[in-house]
Amino acid sequence: MPVDRLSQAATGDIGVQEKRRVNSLKDHRSHLSQALVLAVAPVLPPAADADATSPAAATAPVTATDLGAEIRLENGLLSATVNKSRAQLVSIKLGGAEVLGNGGKGYLQVVADGRFSIPEEAEFRVVQDDGRHVDVSHRWQVGPLEFDWHYVLRAGDSGIYCYLWASYDPRLAPACEIQQLSYALRTDKQIFHRMYVDDGRVFDMPAPEEVAAGATLIPREATRLDNGAVDHKYHYSKCAMDDGLHGWTGHGLGHWIITPSNESINGGPTNQELTVHQSKTTPVTLKVMHGAHYGSGTTALDSTAGKWQKLFGPWLMYFNEGDDGQALADAKRRLAEEQRAWPYGWLNHDAYPQASQRGRVVGKLCLAEGGALADALVVLAQPTDGAPETNWQRQGKGYIFWAQARADGRFEINHVRPGTYTLYALKSGVLDEYRLDGVEVSPGTQQAVGELVWKPKRHGELVWQIGVPDRSAAEYRHGDDFRQWGLWRAYPQDFPQGVRYVVGQSTPEKDWNFNQWCIDSGADDAGRRIYASSPWTIEFELDKIHDGTAYLTVAIAAAREARLRVQVNGVEVFAAPLASDAAAPRAGIRGFYQQHTVMFDASLLKSNETNRITLEQRRTGLFSSIMYDCIRLELGGPQ
Repeated sequence: MPVDRLSQAATGDIGVQEKRRVNSLKDHRSHLSQALVLAVAPVLPPAADADATSPAAATAPVTATDLGAEIRLENGLLSATVNKSRAQLVSIKLGGAEVLGNGGKGYLQVVADGRFSIPEEAEFRVVQDDGRHVDVSHRWQVGPLEFDWHYVLRAGDSGIYCYLWASYDPRLAPACEIQQLSYALRTDKQIFHRMYVDDGRVFDMPAPEEVAAGATLIPREATRLDNGAVDHKYHYSKCAMDDGLHGWTGHGLGHWIITPSNESINGGPTNQELTVHQSKTTPVTLKVMHGAHYGSGTTALDSTAGKWQKLFGPWLMYFNEGDDGQALADAKRRLAEEQRAWPYGWLNHDAYPQASQRGRVVGKLCLAEGGALADALVVLAQPTDGAPETNWQRQGKGYIFWAQARADGRFEINHVRPGTYTLYALKSGVLDEYRLDGVEVSPGTQQAVGELVWKPKRHGELVWQIGVPDRSAAEYRHGDDFRQWGLWRAYPQDFPQGVRYVVGQSTPEKDWNFNQWCIDSGADDAGRRIYASSPWTIEFELDKIHDGTAYLTVAIAAAREARLRVQVNGVEVFAAPLASDAAAPRAGIRGFYQQHTVMFDASLLKSNETNRITLEQRRTGLFSSIMYDCIRLELGGPQ
């Protein structure tokens, strides 16, 4: 089955420059490893401890030992010590190896109403302790928001399940906003060195000492190492629909974040978030439960909707043994096992429906002009009124479900929570989005929506099209190495006069840049940088004069603090601010997708001479920019 370009854009294409960066990091790590062995020579436990893998250990009961300010959970395979009031993991031991040595810890992070916080004085209780399963709770308040964080250890398991319940009480404040909910696991820098994002991004990473000694770049998350390589934590982001597994390996151990379902993340399948990175002190593994790093927005709550609650997770912190390849293979096996077990029968919570309390949506998607929509992405979310804030890419109050259609266009979305949804569909190569409102999902039932005939919007005769509608800018210049740091500096050299695209002569991969950057024009008297806009032109000819209306569809893969102005032969036909995301500073090739159809009188176009459509990004700043997905010109009849 061919790989859909939408999926390629989601996982990212490493590209030539990225490969060079990987090799540079590997070479750098090799020299560092030799130095660490000579200087530190850490004494590590054997990779396969007999007690850890014995039948007795695998069948040992789970115990919870109260240590005063802390509690220790053990099951013969894994030992985890948790600070009660801070909900913080302070020790994890697998087969005698301390995973959280040398400054490691695991902790929750909350950003709400613009304020960062971590649990400080959480109310602790043991929810369940029956010898086979221990569930401990840490409950605390952040303004009108209440959070309840859980660690769960089960018998015979070398992993800890985590989930978060959140609620908003409008009696405490008329409104609030959630920006970020995430969990960070910092592990022993002397053990873990190889980082797994996905099969195309596996890196031997520089040590924390090297990162600390490097030069901080712009944005501040980017660091130039002594060997010239640039490390950037946003190089390791990926989409929710592809993020079932990420983690670290080293010295015979592995630790992983395994997510069998991302139904609770805001922004749905195309939401990109951080996964793993190296910091100045420790390796870091993240589970972002709610985030807005690439334009998925915040969750705004207010008293008009009443009380709100949501359960995030569960997901699994998994620890295993073996060399790098063995640990990864085992983690992939465990991911498949967790996906088969979803939804978990062991979790009894009012906000978590069991399998029998969920429904299933099935159907078939096909094009009106014939043909199945193989690999189309089908999404169940809430309706939108057309505003960016209500677009499914920015929904966060509820849950979002999705599946990919098979080769014949048939799809099935399993384990859907009961409710009323809108079904959306998108497909690489189709400049449109399908929508079906009012899909009812009831407990224990299958909702068959039948054959859905999708008639993508057409406005008339196609004149030309630039790019492939796949919600990314990957097919354009530098689209194959978009993670290379500092591409905004290469832009004036690549396009000294801005982009000039001649239809019929130019090619997207050479003559259209992946991003419409501003140009650094120096500094003013106060030393502030000055940035100038860089208009792009599309040139084309028509063999005759047309009556009626022309339609210019501008599909935008990402935009940063941008205002787009469109001119046709010098006449302004569109000017408006764009919904903003952070793909440009965060090494992305896609962000918040938006589409604008510009209508203008076809009489503005000339016959037998050059027509020029100008696209100008009117707001200026280092990262103020636009990434175009696809641009299409059509000519319709008289209105």
